Amino acid sequence: KEAPDAVVSRIARYGVGILSRVVERPRMALRRVRRMTSLGAAQQLDSQCLRWLMRRPGITVRQKAGARQEVLAVVRQESRDLLENRVLKRTLEFCLSYGTRYLQEYGEKFKNSERIGKVRRLRARAHAALRGETLKEVPRLNGNPVPNYVLRYDGLYSRVWEMYAAFARQTVLMEAAWRERADLLREHVLF
Repeated sequence: KEAPDAVVSRIARYGVGILSRVVERPRMALRRVRRMTSLGAAQQLDSQCLRWLMRRPGITVRQKAGARQEVLAVVRQESRDLLENRVLKRTLEFCLSYGTRYLQEYGEKFKNSERIGKVRRLRARAHAALRGETLKEVPRLNGNPVPNYVLRYDGLYSRVWEMYAAFARQTVLMEAAWRERADLLREHVLF
């Protein structure tokens, strides 16, 4: 009467709340970016900004700023492009894809199953988080990351890392099974 246990159903059991809390308030870092800024708002210049300013025609800073009265200055900008947020985004993508597969395989057979309901809820939250504005600027995760301090020791992000690692192991197992499908079929027939 209950749908079979899988990685996605185990994560759906405890991970929905964790993922929701992390998506609501992802970690951010202040990045220093060079940008054209009004002369009155420019607070910090680095060597590249000073080189740019020296090349401009004029004697005073006001003359060098030109008609628009803008100079190249260092501005601090909040960014969510961090390893831990890339891992979060990839974990949400795993939740969406594995949740969809799980529901396609077991959703009709076990309509009233508690696991099916939790996987549906996990998949819906992951879909909403991926479509939301919070993680839009976070790029895709490439390769196999090495967990940083936040992914290892932060209360919520360490749980996200555990979820990511479980999905990554499942993916590796599925890919290995697909590569060895002929041998697996031969052994299955022999047994």
